[in-house]
Amino acid sequence: MELLYTLIEIVVKSLVVFIGLMLGIAYNTLFERKVLGHIQIRYGPNRVGPFGVLQPFADGIKLFFKEDL
Repeated sequence: MELLYTLIEIVVKSLVVFIGLMLGIAYNTLFERKVLGHIQIRYGPNRVGPFGVLQPFADGIKLFFKEDL
């Protein structure tokens, strides 16, 4: 039984780290796109949510439903 708890703990910790890394990468990409938009004297991504905060989620949903050729 202790082995099962250890396995569950490892899986949960791995998921937390994975989700944290994915969110970090998504918001790093958003920051990069906003900086590039300001450098080019245009707005960055700001369509979804306040100040574009939900843009990474919209991009992920779009990518998930994109048709594979």
